Amino acid sequence: MKELSEDELIQKAKKGEVEAFGQLVKKYQRRIYNLIYQMTFNHEDADDLSQETFLKAYKSLGDFKRESSFYTWIYRIAVNLVINHIKKRKREKMDLNFEIQYNNSPQRILENKEFNIKLKETISMLPASQRVTLNLVINHGLSHKEVAKIQGCSEGTVSWRIFRARKFLKEKLKPYLKGELK
Repeated sequence: MKELSEDELIQKAKKGEVEAFGQLVKKYQRRIYNLIYQMTFNHEDADDLSQETFLKAYKSLGDFKRESSFYTWIYRIAVNLVINHIKKRKREKMDLNFEIQYNNSPQRILENKEFNIKLKETISMLPASQRVTLNLVINHGLSHKEVAKIQGCSEGTVSWRIFRARKFLKEKLKPYLKGELK
């Protein structure tokens, strides 16, 4: 049996062929799980939200217009579900697992346990929209244009969220930094 292209799988899945959608899930399952885990730092939440992402994608497949790639579309579904999840758990501490890059800052600062704890605490204080945007740009290396498409906002909004998040982190972490946040 020949391997189908992503477009062929999408066409078949839109016609109700569950096996075709299953192949799309298999292709992106790990990436979506990792994205969600890096945003929630919780395996159970990542499992649940990954399943919810693919279920929502399957139910909404008819709405997929190919204005972006399938991965960008499903990525956006996942990010939106995580944002809603974070909002529901607003009072709980969310522990994000990513690093901030520094200018002229020695590697030992990143390894400093106290600094890392303070960094995570400070990141958890950011509004959800800034936290998610920062994570997508720094952890996932996405461009502002890609993040804007995923979040359904303008590139200017993405830039503003990054600016505000970094300004906040820089202010709160000033005692720990010799250099400045990029």
